[in-house]
Amino acid sequence: MSFKIKGFFYKLYLVSCGCKVGKGLKCKRFPIMRTVPNRNIIIGDNVNFGYRLTFDIKHSGRLVIGNSVNLTQDILISSVDKVEIGHDTLIAEYVSIRDGDHKFGIEKKINHQDLSKSSIKIESDVWIGAGSRILKGSELKKGCIIAANSIVLEKTKTQEFNIYAGCPIQQIGKRS
Repeated sequence: MSFKIKGFFYKLYLVSCGCKVGKGLKCKRFPIMRTVPNRNIIIGDNVNFGYRLTFDIKHSGRLVIGNSVNLTQDILISSVDKVEIGHDTLIAEYVSIRDGDHKFGIEKKINHQDLSKSSIKIESDVWIGAGSRILKGSELKKGCIIAANSIVLEKTKTQEFNIYAGCPIQQIGKRS
C-alpha cells in the first residue's frame, strides 16, 4: 500500500475522532496510538510519518503538528499538556518528546503520584538530531538545530538559528 493511501486512511481515522488533518499526509506505517484521540490532535499539510511512531496523547493533552513536518522513525511523542511542532521541522530517528514526567516526593510511591507537566513548543525550521530527548517545558526557537543524542531541558534557553549539543544542551555554533 502506498504512503499516500496509508496517510489517507490514517487521516480518516483521526477525523472520525474529531481531530483536524490537512492535505497530503503520508504514512510509511500507521503510528501506534496509546490512547484513542479525542479532538486533541491537529496535523497540517504535507506531513510525513515514518516507521514505528508512537503517540501517547492523553485526553488532557494536545498535539499540534505544522505543515511540511517530517517524523522519520522510532519517535515517541507523549503529551499530557501540549506539544507543538512548527512548520518545516525535521525530527530524526529515536527522538523522545515528553511534556510531562512523574512527581517523586517521598510521601508516596512514584507510581502513585500525579504527573508534572509543562508544554513544549518547537518553532518552525527546526532540526532535531537522532536520539535526542526534548523534555517538559522546552522551547526550541525558530531555525534551531539540536545535535544527535542531546537533551533539552525546561531551564535551557535557545536562540533563533543557533546550533546546540550536549546533555543538557549548550550552544556550539550558529547557522550561516
